[in-house]
Amino acid sequence: MKGPLLHIILLLFAFQSIQSSAQQKNQRERIVVNVNNSTAISGETIQYSASILSDLTGKPSNISAILYVELVNRTGAVIRQKLSVENGMANGDIFVPSTWHTGNYQLLAYTTWTKNFNDYCSIPIQIINPFEKNFKDTLKSEVPIEIFPKGEWYSGVANHIFFKLSSEFQGSRSGRVLDAQGNTLSTVSFNENGIGKANITPTSGANQLLLETASGEFKFIPLPTSVKGKGMVQL
Repeated sequence: MKGPLLHIILLLFAFQSIQSSAQQKNQRERIVVNVNNSTAISGETIQYSASILSDLTGKPSNISAILYVELVNRTGAVIRQKLSVENGMANGDIFVPSTWHTGNYQLLAYTTWTKNFNDYCSIPIQIINPFEKNFKDTLKSEVPIEIFPKGEWYSGVANHIFFKLSSEFQGSRSGRVLDAQGNTLSTVSFNENGIGKANITPTSGANQLLLETASGEFKFIPLPTSVKGKGMVQL
């Protein structure tokens, strides 16, 4: 009897191990970030706390031990941080130097695990640099992306959009369209030629494309709220 009983116990143990591994493989993490202020002036410090939760249970996740945080503007990340996660929590701060330009930024938080699902937490941050004199946003002259609306691009109207990245960003594989609050309106996948498509309903305010480049960096590209007529829109 010992032989068959032992065999059954071993089979049950193997089944539980496979089931546990499969559950962890399909488990997703949800990151919630709180900041002390969504507007920061040069010389101030942005303080933030992050909770890394299991999407299945809502309790602290035990998958990731490292949280990655980036502060991103249109040109890319101005600072990157790597934080230790303890009991599903991480805390950090970012000093705002006088070398950073006035503008809209995004505070991004993710783990290696959430990147598998293209999941990021994004918080809009406005930075004001009072030391800048006659500041001009020279980034408006850049043309990193073109969009091709199937119909007229208007706030609140669903549309099928094609994106074409410039050669600078070709090789990028994924992106997300965000509203002014940092909520995801749509995800976008790009092919090897920098062509992507998505179904999007533009919102009033600042729509933006959060693009992950082939090198793993993030770019923050503003999108128009409305465009009259059909055809290509060049940013």
